[in-house]
Amino acid sequence: MRILSSHLRAAILLARKHAEALGKAALPVDIESIAQTFGVTRIESRKMSADGYLGKTVEGGLLIRYRNDVSRERARFTVAHEIGHIILARVQGSDVTDPAFRIAGGSNAEEAAVNRIAAELLMPETLVRNHLRTRQGSWDLVWQIRRRFRVSTMAFVLRLLELANLPAVFFRISTLPSRGEIRYRCRTSERPQLLFGHQIEMEARRILADAENDAPTPLTVFLGDSETIIPMASRFMRSQGESECWSIGWQLFR
Repeated sequence: MRILSSHLRAAILLARKHAEALGKAALPVDIESIAQTFGVTRIESRKMSADGYLGKTVEGGLLIRYRNDVSRERARFTVAHEIGHIILARVQGSDVTDPAFRIAGGSNAEEAAVNRIAAELLMPETLVRNHLRTRQGSWDLVWQIRRRFRVSTMAFVLRLLELANLPAVFFRISTLPSRGEIRYRCRTSERPQLLFGHQIEMEARRILADAENDAPTPLTVFLGDSETIIPMASRFMRSQGESECWSIGWQLFR
């Protein structure tokens, strides 16, 4: 399905309106209360292969199901994702009619749009920015904030990268000891777009070397013709049985 940018903006603003009102009163955002606002009468866990399900009860109310073997953070994101489908349909002038299962890793345009709406429901922009102003970026701060909003670490990192006017960088780096090679993935903020002063692989190797010495990495980036330094904080994480270096940095608001 083609998603108009105007519909996505309207859906995000609607999600933000409801999430900020609840989040200002108490965190984490009461996602079940938002679900009820949009006609969901039942939320339940089930043993199933899909991450989520959105359908209708025999009485005609909306029903959301999530897998019973996932963390609370993942369950909250699944519920928010299904609410995102409802909100997107609402701003398009339609309603949810057919039941649907959601499998993790979906990549079509609607799923990507709904993930963006879900992020707004769980981590409303204004409240996230307020937490980021507290002090310089660090993994301690990342974990503190993600626990406050009750989301996964990765969900919070991805949220940072999509906030407008927040220069941010995230690296995941792993090594291949037998060959002395590294594998890395790098994501940067969507707005503003960042350019690196050196080859990305060189920066990844420098970050990894600093992390092994428990040292931060000052990363030089360019925003258009303006040069700035983003201090990168690194930690070694276990991911799918392997050790990876995760490095995150963002520029504080002025």
